[in-house]
This record gives sequence, structure tokens and C-alpha cells, in this order.
Amino acid sequence: HFVFNLFPKEMAAFAVSQVSDEGSVSIINHSMGVEYALLMPAVATIGIVAAIAVPNMVTALDKGKREVTMNHMRSIGVAIERYITDHAYAPKAKNMAELEKLLVPVHIKKLPGKDGWGFDFHYSYGIGGKKNSYALGSGGNDGIFNGWNQSGKYMSNSGYSFKNDLIFKDGMFVYIVYTPQ
Repeated sequence: HFVFNLFPKEMAAFAVSQVSDEGSVSIINHSMGVEYALLMPAVATIGIVAAIAVPNMVTALDKGKREVTMNHMRSIGVAIERYITDHAYAPKAKNMAELEKLLVPVHIKKLPGKDGWGFDFHYSYGIGGKKNSYALGSGGNDGIFNGWNQSGKYMSNSGYSFKNDLIFKDGMFVYIVYTPQ
């Protein structure tokens, strides 16, 4: 027996449940007025919908941020490819600020310097001793970039963890790891 004060009047409720091989039976007795008893299914329904909708909304927001990040990386990659066409080597920049000075406004109007989650992109050039090789990286939704020597493969499916890094190298995504959740 328990008592709450959620409604204007004090309410008491008592429940008994029995589970058997034939099924389950529950009996509930309460002192709630009819107007409140009719309201309870609506309140329970709203709670169930919220429990389903909120996690799905968070996942949808992260998917959108991942797509923004990937689109930004493709745009930066196109600008770098234009630079390589003009100079025969990838831009020699230590960070995104230096890269921006080399690419804007000739090769791209505005350089996206941050990923969809608001973290800085990472840039590297001359990979493997190749003067026209470059890579862009994002640390995912946790912002932690684990470096260029990660191994894995590009997979963009429902099992993707938004904390995983994204690496775009020489015009294609080379690292997005599938992580079972």
C-alpha cells in the first residue's frame, strides 16, 4: 500500500498480480476520482511515446551531423584536388587555418573548418612520401581524433558509432569503422 500526492487529493492504490501457466491477472484498487482515472492512460501513453522518441531523435541528430561532416570533407577534398591540379602537390599546411589561406578564395569560397559536431578538422599532406596525397580527419561526436594510422573500413550503416573517427584520404573515405552497439 502506498500514498502519493501527485493529484489535488490524496490518492491510495493497492495492486495484486498473479502469474501462472495460464496467464497473468492483476487487480488494482484505488481511491482516485473518475476524472483522474480517465487521465492516467493518456499520461502513460505520453510517457511511452517520449521514451521511444527521445533516443530516436538523438540518433537522427547525430546522423545529420555525420552527413554534414562527410559533405564538408568532400567539399574540402574537391578544393584540395583543384589546388593539386594547379600546383602538382597537396597544400603544405600544418592546420586548417593555414589550409584556409592556401585555398580561399581561389579553390573554394569558404572553407568549412569544423565538423558537424563543431570540432576542428584535422589535415595532413604528403602521406607515404607522395607529394599529391592528403587526408582530412574528424573525431566524431566525442571530438577525439585518434590519428592517421587507424585501420578499418568505410561502412555507413546503422551499426556505426558516432564516436568513431572519419578519415577522407585522396578523394575518398577510407576509415569509418562499424561498431556493433
